[in-house]
Amino acid sequence: MFTKRRTGYHYDADPIRIPLVRPMLIPARKRPFINIGEPPRTERVWNNPMGRNSGSVWTIEPANHYFGGHTATMPEELVRKCLRVSCPENGLVLDCFSGAGTTALVATDLGHRAISIDINPAYTKEARQRLAAVD
Repeated sequence: MFTKRRTGYHYDADPIRIPLVRPMLIPARKRPFINIGEPPRTERVWNNPMGRNSGSVWTIEPANHYFGGHTATMPEELVRKCLRVSCPENGLVLDCFSGAGTTALVATDLGHRAISIDINPAYTKEARQRLAAVD
């Protein structure tokens, strides 16, 4: 994921947070002193009510329900996660290696605008047909 901005790029982890399993308020464990003079930790720990961070490794099923001419279509769930955290509302998504147009398809589904570029005219035609079928 890239951005045109030099500072203040958009990142919102909340849409892909993993729901909590434990209650939001849990007692802390007593731990031995890590540094000399550090008091034992007995305070209570607050979790984020939205859930825990999704982490940097995602498990996404490779299944795709699209069987077109492009041999390596990307899973829609991968694109969906990336766009949900990195693209502001009504944002513009540029995919310069669009292939079958999965990124544009998911971007328009999420309410964004999309620009797709591919060097192969057959894939560009296929992506246009795929997007037209959804409208």
